[in-house]
Amino acid sequence: MRYSIICSVGVIFCLLSGASSAYDKIPKTIEEAVLVTGGTVAVMDTSDPDSADSAVQAIMDRGLTGLDDRGAGCERTYAGLIYHGRLLRDGDMKHITYRGQRGERLRITVRSSDFVPELRGWRDVNGAWGEKFKDYREDGPVAEAVLECPYTGIYEFAVSSRGFNSTGFGAFTLTVKSDKTGVMDEPIKDHLVPGKTYTVRKIKQNQSAQEREFILEAYCVFLKENVCPPCPPHFFCKPCPPRYNVGFADDAKPRVDYAALQSTDCLLIQSIHDPAVFSRFKIGEKYRLKLRVMNQSRTNIPNNYIRILAIME
Repeated sequence: MRYSIICSVGVIFCLLSGASSAYDKIPKTIEEAVLVTGGTVAVMDTSDPDSADSAVQAIMDRGLTGLDDRGAGCERTYAGLIYHGRLLRDGDMKHITYRGQRGERLRITVRSSDFVPELRGWRDVNGAWGEKFKDYREDGPVAEAVLECPYTGIYEFAVSSRGFNSTGFGAFTLTVKSDKTGVMDEPIKDHLVPGKTYTVRKIKQNQSAQEREFILEAYCVFLKENVCPPCPPHFFCKPCPPRYNVGFADDAKPRVDYAALQSTDCLLIQSIHDPAVFSRFKIGEKYRLKLRVMNQSRTNIPNNYIRILAIME
């Protein structure tokens, strides 16, 4: 089990653990003792206006000492605090989380004199990998990335040693600078009424985690049948994609690929398993469908699972 501490000039709060480490030196300070367990030390940066508020928020969230965030070896970072961490061995990776606001712009910087650092991806609270970092750069002992938060919620990224084999380990520092000038208001909660008829744009605003039934009027704009080849003997292949994929939109313009369906007025339905149902759809034709809709997202951005109950005449 690993722990973190938050400290300012003259004051340190911590609780040490007995985790093993590849560090071969006897710790001389409380900070070193925490780092050799794989923990993280947070230091207030008085030059950053977010630092004081972030230190208070960190203590409110986690107490004077904090267990790993989310119980999965992740540690929460806050804007304006300087985090000291350590990769304990070759191939080690430190997972970091940050609670961002929709429209917030983050500049994440990692520095190390022990190894060549790398910032890896970011994952949202639903467990899905997001878009690549914007303005990512690596320059010797520094790796820096910009993340523009598309929703309000938890983001996860990772610090590792650069290179295919991820060789190198040791101490690093991490800082997050926050620009909140672009923070947006939260989306208006949906006011959908079960049984009523809506457009694609309205259906995609569903935020209820309970299944509800609606009527959709939309055009079929995308059809794709995926054929999964047989898995070779003694191999464990990844799961096959859904067999039948049907895209709908509020206009009749055909969409050529999955990327073209990533808009507010398009949706993709992958829950069709009957070839007879799939064969009833034609590109460019308008349909009236009875749907069952359930929001599966744990963020404020809906991610709805949609099933077709009936094609209405």
